[in-house]
Amino acid sequence: MAVALEIVSRLENSKPDYWVIHTFSNGGGYMYLCLRRLLEGSHPSRRSLLEGCAGVIFDSMPSLNPSPFASVFFACTASQTISELGSNLAWSLGYSLRSVLTCPIWGNRLGWYRKQILGMSTDIPELYLFSDADTIISSDDIVQVIELRRQRGAVCSSVNFVTSSHVNHFGMFPTKYMGAIRGFVGDALLAVRKNHDDAARTSSSSSSSSTSTSSSSLVAAGVGSSSSSVSIPSIISKL
Repeated sequence: MAVALEIVSRLENSKPDYWVIHTFSNGGGYMYLCLRRLLEGSHPSRRSLLEGCAGVIFDSMPSLNPSPFASVFFACTASQTISELGSNLAWSLGYSLRSVLTCPIWGNRLGWYRKQILGMSTDIPELYLFSDADTIISSDDIVQVIELRRQRGAVCSSVNFVTSSHVNHFGMFPTKYMGAIRGFVGDALLAVRKNHDDAARTSSSSSSSSTSTSSSSLVAAGVGSSSSSVSIPSIISKL
């Protein structure tokens, strides 16, 4: 929730016309759900911020049955030095043991997560980036989520990188990864601008001055992996 509040604060300060959220792993998924809850609240200015969201990118997520020990495995595979391994394991073991010792709470959290992910509003286009080789998040889970979301009417696109590991699709296939993001963001930006322009013309058809003249600036927000301690990259970055 703290990360979601930080993003809301930065969005309120920068007031972008349009923005895209880019999340990583299930930790990013929880953050996105918290962010939507904040923006869908009763505050009018926050609801208007949500209307400017052109799309959401899900990297290596979601899993419908995440394990509390997934973070330990990821800490081992992602660490490049002994120092990193020690630091990552200290955090992930503590997190996993806490999850096991509070199994009823963990179970309730999983149920809430599955329900919210599958029941998200369908008004924002979604891009799923995943891999069959991901040993943390099953590609079968992601494909199932995509199918269920499409049945609800969501506009979903996806790229399966096949051989890349968890949240390492950009590392192994940077050109393909950036191409997928640029194509998705470009299409999403055109769609949201068209919707806003159509709404403006419908509500103010008698006044030419009411036609939308918003800029095409876009805010990218990236939030990382299953660890809540991951730092937020520069959120206010113009594409």
